[in-house]
Amino acid sequence: MYVQERQREICSILQEEKRVSVKDLSKRFGVSDATIRRDINSLHERGLLVRTHGGAIPSERMVFPQEFKVRKDEHPEVKDKLAATAAAMVKPFDTLMIDSGTTTLRVVNAIMKRTDLRGLTIITNSIRISLELAKYPEVKGILIGGNLAPQELATQGPLSLNNIEKFKATKTIIGISGIDLEFGLTDGDEYSRELKEKMLYLGEEKIVVADSSKFGRIASYSLAGLNEVDTIITDNSLDERHRKGVLAKGVNLITV
Repeated sequence: MYVQERQREICSILQEEKRVSVKDLSKRFGVSDATIRRDINSLHERGLLVRTHGGAIPSERMVFPQEFKVRKDEHPEVKDKLAATAAAMVKPFDTLMIDSGTTTLRVVNAIMKRTDLRGLTIITNSIRISLELAKYPEVKGILIGGNLAPQELATQGPLSLNNIEKFKATKTIIGISGIDLEFGLTDGDEYSRELKEKMLYLGEEKIVVADSSKFGRIASYSLAGLNEVDTIITDNSLDERHRKGVLAKGVNLITV
């Protein structure tokens, strides 16, 4: 295992368990205590954890999963701007894959306000998005079956992964928990991460919508490198370091 991979795993373990020790990590990874201490020192210097005596605890940069009802009230005006920008990228006869999320729900609402789109197909794992699509019979809506995530009102798990394999999309649009210049895109839920990864793979054009508060944050599960997406749509509060860093990865960065 490469150093970067091990350090990503340490962050994932830390987010789940809230505290780690050098001794335990050295056993898990089969490396020396000194190697783990170097990893912890490196992660501490980058602000990804807080070093403690004999171990580490999470830093403020780490993102913990929140319920949908909490997330939906965060940055509503910003999310509406991001949603309108993403909706403007949609073309007639597009097939879209859109994941479950508060921003992506707003993207669908914005798409439905357009009157020039014909032949649209939207594939999603979100029950909320599916209920919205039911109001528009001219749009072909496909709800991916799978295990129900009650709080998210979405489907996920192995069944969802198997079902979505049957489709391809001209565009994939997803939200994300964290965006980091080194760690890339991360998500706070294992099953959500798996499905988003598959959606990105199946979409010809890969679009991420995320407000600027997501930058510099890291969630438990690694999803994709920045260079694996085509476009990131965010707000104009994004700081210069992240703006330059994203552009350096060859990503089309849109700020609104």
